[in-house]
Amino acid sequence: MRSVNDLDAFCKTDDYHHIRSYLNVLELMAVGIENSTFDERICYVYWKGFVLDAMRDTAKLIDHIRVRHSADRYFRSFRQLHYRWMTNPELARWQRTGRPLRSGPIPLTPPP
Repeated sequence: MRSVNDLDAFCKTDDYHHIRSYLNVLELMAVGIENSTFDERICYVYWKGFVLDAMRDTAKLIDHIRVRHSADRYFRSFRQLHYRWMTNPELARWQRTGRPLRSGPIPLTPPP
């Protein structure tokens, strides 16, 4: 995406459709969090890096899609989620809580 200069031409490629599918899934996750269908803490811990990277890499494309379709609401929940995760230092505590992981291999059976 960083090397794409002509977004209209890019929107006619298979790569565009693959990226658009990922963006749709991220929007679905954001809507699920917004409606309390998905637990935001769990999504944050597992997906924060991916969400931040995806927005960084596709922000230009998202803006292009919104303008092209005259639809400011496209990816609204994803954009809001990204902003909240990027700017709210309180959420970072979710990554530092919980028991520390045991070192070594994961046991196949419970301890005696």
